Amino acid sequence: MGKVNFLGVELQSPFIVGSGPLSYDANGLIRLHQAGAGAVVIKTIRGETCINPVPHMLKATANNSLINCEKWSDLEFDQWVNVEIPKAVQAGVKVIASVGHSIAESKHLVAPAEKAGASFIELVSYTNDLVDMIVDAKKQVKIPVLAKVSCNHANWLEVAMECEKAGADALTLCDSIGPVLEIDIATGKPVMGGEGGYGWLSGGAIKAVILQKIAEVRKHVKIPIVGLGGLATAKDGMEMLMAGANMMGLCSILILKTPEYLQKLRADFDGLMDKYGYADIETVSGMTQPYLFAPETLGTLPFSFDASKCTKCKLCERACCYRARKMDETDMTMHLNQNECRYCGLCASMCPTGALSYRPQA
Repeated sequence: MGKVNFLGVELQSPFIVGSGPLSYDANGLIRLHQAGAGAVVIKTIRGETCINPVPHMLKATANNSLINCEKWSDLEFDQWVNVEIPKAVQAGVKVIASVGHSIAESKHLVAPAEKAGASFIELVSYTNDLVDMIVDAKKQVKIPVLAKVSCNHANWLEVAMECEKAGADALTLCDSIGPVLEIDIATGKPVMGGEGGYGWLSGGAIKAVILQKIAEVRKHVKIPIVGLGGLATAKDGMEMLMAGANMMGLCSILILKTPEYLQKLRADFDGLMDKYGYADIETVSGMTQPYLFAPETLGTLPFSFDASKCTKCKLCERACCYRARKMDETDMTMHLNQNECRYCGLCASMCPTGALSYRPQA
């Protein structure tokens, strides 16, 4: 997948790296750009710098996931607009300046960020200020303005719709989920060093939640969506687009596997596009939407078994709660007791090689 157009700006790929520790300064932004990021969101700039608690980041138990209580940027605003953003832009980075968290702060920050060379503004707030921030920013800058909508808002869907009405050019959905808690069983204390010991969960563990939020928002808004949260593989990115996103956002997986992992993601994504014959991301974006209104599926599943792919692991057999499936190693045949099978589909999803599979009914 080559260059793409996003809100009138040409990007080298449809992968956008979200705000986080990897985008802490110009050097971090440049590294991500060199790894293949289409655009990079800087650490959120505010009226004051932050001091992070310790520890504030932890690899979660769930695969490819993190818990963090990290705050915004620890660099001064002047440092960003006078040094870091211009340096990154000079190196070819398409910079998304993340600005927060209130109208009192953002009204002084958006115009200097544009002047420094940012290609986009992303507004971040966890209060009702977000709509006012959009209205003000649209008056001050000519570059596209994105609104970052957290699904931790009780009324997150209403917020997304209000952001579109206020003039946001695109939405970023949805970042991390929380608050969450991890405990050190040797002491009984919370692992995170932040207030209350709480943190925020990101990465693979939240993918299914984020996909639902994207799909639901896409039903109600027309402006582009940058999906953010849970992307760890090219397949995850494809699902994000199909749910209704226009660009694929990611962050945690690059922290866990280094920014250079993005090169593999891009190659794998191109492979999926070729495998399924999709012409471009516009073709894929929103593909799932028509099926979200369909009635529930009843009946049986059309299972198929390819003995040549089977490794005899018997995960399918062991996973069956009803003991309906049996793998015969002597002649490599798969048996199914249809009287006991409830067609839950778990057995096929457990198969690591795709030897056992099914296709949803049309």
